[in-house]
Amino acid sequence: MKRLAIAAVLVGIVALVAGYARAQDPPWKPAEPNAPPVGNPQPAPPAGAPGEAPPAEVAAAEKPAVDLEKALTPELYQRVIKPILYQIEQADKVLGLYNKEMAKPEKERNEKRATEYRENAARFYLAAFQKAQQAKKMVPEVENQNAITNQYEIPMRDKAIEIYTSLAAERMEKKDVAGAIRHYQQILKIDPENALAKEELKKIEALAKANSKGRDTNRQGGGGSKNEDDKKDYDVDKYINKHPWRLP
Repeated sequence: MKRLAIAAVLVGIVALVAGYARAQDPPWKPAEPNAPPVGNPQPAPPAGAPGEAPPAEVAAAEKPAVDLEKALTPELYQRVIKPILYQIEQADKVLGLYNKEMAKPEKERNEKRATEYRENAARFYLAAFQKAQQAKKMVPEVENQNAITNQYEIPMRDKAIEIYTSLAAERMEKKDVAGAIRHYQQILKIDPENALAKEELKKIEALAKANSKGRDTNRQGGGGSKNEDDKKDYDVDKYINKHPWRLP
């Protein structure tokens, strides 16, 4: 009986110790404030999240440019792309001559010839732009049409406009209003919505009107000036009246 009593006491002590241990270290633990719930992983970041390009943009960026020489038949490539390349080649050659002329010392430089080089380069780029427009009509596949637009039509248009814009600004600095008008009109033929060309032509028109109004005032007052600046202003107004242009 004494042994049974001792055994019962020992079992009670063991059970008590085990219960205390479970109370101090339970089998479950409360979730940490920032820890994700078990069995419920965090969702993937949405497409277009900061720092990450959307899948469609990534695919477009990785897509190589169309090689038109491989995409088109040899005959079609020769007929529609070669003429564009020829115009570009001629433009680059003329610009090379321009750069060579401008590399000379200022006293040896022929400014008139340099200007002619740039004007010819603009014409060649314009011809390349126009031939690219024609080429798209001769290529049935949309993908190849887009390639012609991106590789030739848009770049050649922009190069021609860039040169014509620079030439027009130079003409205005030299008070060659007729030349400036001619170049701005050419830009509008290439790009009818070109804001800069529209704005500059409006400025020239406003200048001509102001000069005309001032001249009429001088006549009414019996005054008048015969200096060179007045003569140039008169020439501006005379040219515009003789060669009107249409403003959009």
